[in-house]
This record gives sequence, C-alpha cells and structure tokens, in this order.
Amino acid sequence: MPDQTDESTYAEAVQIASQLGGFAPQSVLQRRLRLGYQAAHALQDRLIAEGHLDAQAVAAERSEHLQRALTNFTQASATTAAYEESGVYGIPRDGFSSYQDAAQVARDAQETARFYGATAAQLTAAQKGDVRA
Repeated sequence: MPDQTDESTYAEAVQIASQLGGFAPQSVLQRRLRLGYQAAHALQDRLIAEGHLDAQAVAAERSEHLQRALTNFTQASATTAAYEESGVYGIPRDGFSSYQDAAQVARDAQETARFYGATAAQLTAAQKGDVRA
C-alpha cells in the first residue's frame, strides 16, 4: 500500500493531468514532482488505469521516446564501431568526445529503449544501423 508521500504525489499528478487536459507528459511529471523517469512512468500507468490520462496520448509519447532511444543507440553504436575500426579512441568523432563517451551513450540508449519496450529484433537492427526497426 502506498505511503502518505505517494498519495500526495499522486494527488498532485491528478491535478497536473486535469490542468493539462488529460495528458501529462512524463517529463512534466518528472520536473514538477521531482521524480525519476521510472517513477513518472509508473505514475502515468496509474493515472491511465484510473482514467485521469488519455492512454493513446501516453502511448504516442512513449513511442516517440522509444524511437529517439533507438536512434541514439544507432548513432552511438556506429561511432563506437568507427573508433574500433580506426584504432584511435581519444579524439572527438561524430559529436562524441571519445570512445568511452560514445560507448556510454550507446549503453544508456539501449537501456532506455529496453525500458520503453524495444524488442531484441529492434535493438539488433538499431545496432546494425536500421533506425526504422
């Protein structure tokens, strides 16, 4: 059972959803309620289940997040491959400051894509450069 803090946060989220006409983007919940993206995601799920948010609008937002994560994963993976192919790892390349930077972005983007429901096939295709996956 949720504690008092969770219930007051939920009440604030309901108010935000009402103010925004039945759609509270995850980023708005994160900023206004000082939540991480997983907590805001779970809060959106609860708001949908209880009829405070438009499920289609949230699904569209999550689809955009997934596509952005897959795109970022594709770009960072291509850059890490280019670093590996060249054998030079410490110079800026394709907007990344180093191999480590590109590799971290690739890991973060992959984790985010998984969080938003990416399939193994989508991740494999993105890693090979097919963003449409």
